[in-house]
Amino acid sequence: MMGGAIELASKPGAGSTFTLLLSLAKGDPAKVQPEGTIAQEDFPTRPLPGIEEAQREHSLVLVVDDHATNREVLTRQLARAGFACETAADGDEGLRRWESGAYALVLTDIHMPKLDGYQLTAAIRRAERHLRRARTPIIAVTANVSKDEPEHCLAMGMDGFLGKPLRIAQLSAMLRRWLPHVVFPDGDPAHEEATRDPPTVADPLFTPEAPIDIEILHEIAGSDQILAHNLLSDFLVAAQRDLAALHAALADGDMPEAIRQAHRIKGAAALVGARDVHARAAAAESAGRAGDAPAVVDTANELSGALGLLAVWVER
Repeated sequence: MMGGAIELASKPGAGSTFTLLLSLAKGDPAKVQPEGTIAQEDFPTRPLPGIEEAQREHSLVLVVDDHATNREVLTRQLARAGFACETAADGDEGLRRWESGAYALVLTDIHMPKLDGYQLTAAIRRAERHLRRARTPIIAVTANVSKDEPEHCLAMGMDGFLGKPLRIAQLSAMLRRWLPHVVFPDGDPAHEEATRDPPTVADPLFTPEAPIDIEILHEIAGSDQILAHNLLSDFLVAAQRDLAALHAALADGDMPEAIRQAHRIKGAAALVGARDVHARAAAAESAGRAGDAPAVVDTANELSGALGLLAVWVER
C-alpha cells in the first residue's frame, strides 16, 4: 500500500536478513532528534498517597513476584505513576494478602513457586464467587511475550497483560483503565518530576555503549546515579544467585529448574533494562525448552560473562 517491497535472504546455519524498501518524502533535518537523547514518554501522575489513603480511595495495588528486583522496580514505577503498592514474594503470600480486601488491583508474575500466577488467579476467582466479593482486576506482568500468552492469561481469568520490559506509560494506562475513579490533577509537582528533561549523553551513566537500555533505566531512576547504581547492584546480586542455581540444576540434570532460573534472570533483566543479560538468559531458557542441554551450558557461560561485564560497568 506504500509502494514498497520486502526482501528476504536466508542461509541455513548463517541466519536471515529481512529488508524493507520504501520511498519516502524527505523530512526536515531540523526536526530530527539529536542522536543519543531519550524519547520522553508522558503519563499523568499525582503526589504518591500513603498506604491508608490508597486503601480509602480504593487504589492500593498488590504486586506479586518472587524476584526482589522485579518487586523493587514495579514499586518505583507505580510510585512514579502515582500509585501506592504492597508486595508479596510468591503466589501463596499474594493470596493471603488479597484476602484482607485492601487491594484495588493485583499485578502478578506468571512463573512463581507455591502458587503461580494462573493458580493465584484461579484461587482469587473461586474466593470471589464463594464470598460474593467484587471482582479484583488481575494483570499479568511477565517476560513471556509469545503471541498466545495474552489470550491465555485472559482465558485463565486475568483482566490484562503487560510484557517485560515494562514502560511506565504502559503501566499507567493499564491502571487508569481498571481504576478510572482515581483522580489525576493537572500541573502537580509529581507530574513535573515525572516529565523532567532526560539526562544528556555526557552523563557517564547514560553513555550509548552502556550494556543497559538507557530509556528503561531512566524511567526508573531518573537522573539519580546513586539510585540507578543501587538498583543494578541489587539486580546483580540476585542474578548471580539465580545463575548459581541454574548451574547447580544443570549439574543435577534438572532441566525444568534450570529453565526456571533462566526465566527468573530474563524477567528481572528486562525490567531493569539489562539487555545483554536478558538476551543470554532468554537464549538459555529457549535452549532448555528445546531440550538442548549443551546449548544451555554454553549460554549459561555467556550469561555469566554478560553479568560480569555489567558488574564492571556499574562499578565504573
